[in-house]
Amino acid sequence: MAADDALLLAVEHVRDRITVVRVAGDLTGCAVGRLARLLDRCTAPPSGVVRRRHLVVDLGDVRSFSVAGLQVVRRAAQVCAHASMTLHVTGVASRIGVLPADVGVMLADLGGPDSLEEAVDALSALPAPAPRPVVDARMVPAPRHVRRRRRADLVAEG
Repeated sequence: MAADDALLLAVEHVRDRITVVRVAGDLTGCAVGRLARLLDRCTAPPSGVVRRRHLVVDLGDVRSFSVAGLQVVRRAAQVCAHASMTLHVTGVASRIGVLPADVGVMLADLGGPDSLEEAVDALSALPAPAPRPVVDARMVPAPRHVRRRRRADLVAEG
């Protein structure tokens, strides 16, 4: 766990395709930048064999929120969508009604199950995606009629 005056961050890889980021403390000020860097690393394209499909951000132990902190989580959700990942936010469903309106609206958009364990169990129950076959187009020659047409086009141009 990385410690700051007001923020604790932890990353754990649960099961095969799930990465959990736990956030505790005050999600305000300079702590927002630390969370942004951590989420960027978690959403980066994988270099290993295991490809993570789900990123779960647990905000259950956050004492105070800032809009900037939640915008970082929202941006991570957009990055995940482009990287064929899904971002899930847990630990906030029961607190939406007692938070300031702007923070509550952002959390309602991002929110998922209130319990981290519920989210991990639900995601673990999902079937693994079928691996896509690796096809190298250079290894497969073009069909003969296509090659003849290309030659005819080259002769006509030349």
